Amino acid sequence: MRQYLIGVDIGGTTIKFGVFDGALSLLEKWRIPTRTEDGGRFVLPDVAREIDEKLRQLDIAPKQVLGVGVGVPGPVTEMRYTCGAVNLNWRFTDAGGILAGLLKGMPVYIGNDANLAALAEAVQGAGRGYRCINMITLGTGLGGGIVRDGKIWEGRHGFGGEYGQALVSGLGMEDDGAEMRFEDYISAHGLERIVKKLRREGVESTLPPDAPLSAQMIFEAAGRRDAAAMEAVAVLARNLGRLLSIVSYTLDPDVFILGGGIARAGEELIDAVRRSYCFARRAPEQQPAFLLAELGNDAGIYGAAQLARNP
Repeated sequence: MRQYLIGVDIGGTTIKFGVFDGALSLLEKWRIPTRTEDGGRFVLPDVAREIDEKLRQLDIAPKQVLGVGVGVPGPVTEMRYTCGAVNLNWRFTDAGGILAGLLKGMPVYIGNDANLAALAEAVQGAGRGYRCINMITLGTGLGGGIVRDGKIWEGRHGFGGEYGQALVSGLGMEDDGAEMRFEDYISAHGLERIVKKLRREGVESTLPPDAPLSAQMIFEAAGRRDAAAMEAVAVLARNLGRLLSIVSYTLDPDVFILGGGIARAGEELIDAVRRSYCFARRAPEQQPAFLLAELGNDAGIYGAAQLARNP
């Protein structure tokens, strides 16, 4: 009897699905919008409905499914409870138990989305062959995941690798004494904030003054030698270098893998981090490797399927 795995990546905007065979080869993938209204109560029923419908389409019996792995945008406890997911309007939720009930007992395994993306990159992506990897997800916010010997290290309460939520000061972009988190500096929103603050301070820029600015727009402007964009990218890279230096001296990973929308800046971003004084002072043999993620937007479903195969 042929066996299958299902990977689900629940995001605040879309829910991504993948059907895999037992060897973790992706057979089919699709996505639907995330309905977060009314406390996010539609999310899990929508997931169950999509899985049931796809199994019918592919003529797969529920007993052929080894497990359903699900990534959620929030911390997950050792007991697999979700400790709130702001993007989904969830509070403390037994997401795995609820979904298993909707799927009539099909095995369900829940993990943090950034951790599962890190697991995917460690097993099937850029981290293949490394013992300890640390993935940094640079998107709208800042996420992270730690994988050692093929296992996620998530900590007692599921906060392992959640660097973006740590309060920090002294990075040069505080707003009138307000408490700031790492992701207020190192993220797409952070990059936009830095550009706007620099413009208020008189740094020239060709970027539109009132329109929302994407990370791609800012990196493209930096490539055109736009003064504010160049300085903003330098500030982001310097602060990312500081964060990764702290992580490096704490965990000493073999490799940092950079993923998410900002990582599309590619080698330019990696070179900027390498040039930051935090790593420039270390001997070559003491330097961790810096790599770009390989699986892109599919990392979440790959990692979820891996969790379902080896919970």
